[in-house]
Amino acid sequence: MDWRLRRSQALPAVRVQDGYENRLYLEPVLRGQYPNDLLAAIDRESNLVALIKPGDLDTIGAPIDLLGVNYYGPGYVQANGDMVAGPHPRSLAGWQVIYPNGLYDLLMRIKQDYGDLPLSITENGIPTNDILNGDTVDDRERIQFLHAHITAAHRAIQAGVDLRSYHAWSLLDNFEWAAGYSQRWGMVYVDFHTQQRTPKRSALWYRDVIRAHGSKLVEPSARSVPQPMAPIADRAGRRS
Repeated sequence: MDWRLRRSQALPAVRVQDGYENRLYLEPVLRGQYPNDLLAAIDRESNLVALIKPGDLDTIGAPIDLLGVNYYGPGYVQANGDMVAGPHPRSLAGWQVIYPNGLYDLLMRIKQDYGDLPLSITENGIPTNDILNGDTVDDRERIQFLHAHITAAHRAIQAGVDLRSYHAWSLLDNFEWAAGYSQRWGMVYVDFHTQQRTPKRSALWYRDVIRAHGSKLVEPSARSVPQPMAPIADRAGRRS
């Protein structure tokens, strides 16, 4: 079957999935109304629609100063509504599809559908197989991920998106709500037994990007290695 035909057949299912994941939250906040197609679908499954009270949408739809956007990757839906793998690689998280251009698409879609909102990327990151080697972790895969996504965000800014900030997930290796300590998302390596914290190579790279205000994105393949910082535990209590 031609891919264009498959795509057109899947569009209704895509709209439903997009409704549950995005429009159900964006529409009431930004337009003061729930999407009618979603309300009809929900009403067939539960009494949630009946719980919407007069005045609720006036409160929910009050003007906002900033919209936070979490982006980890796209989802793919086929005509019967099932989620499918798609053509792009996945991270160690399993569920996460790595597609940096999707961040550009998402930011442009928000601008197109909801106007010139001030936006902030509040979460964007990847877990990698981090191994502490002495006082360093060479997590180049994370640097490549961040580089590609920050570049996509910069393209969106150049295209007119009012993007105010970018926040990588995460600063520290942490307890993930579903994966516990089995996945490391941080730019700082945490020894979960001693709590010793060691900046990974990605932290040093990200520091240099911030220092240059994002104007000079150092390519992950560059031979130059960022100058290391002292271990965080050693700097505890020092005055800056």
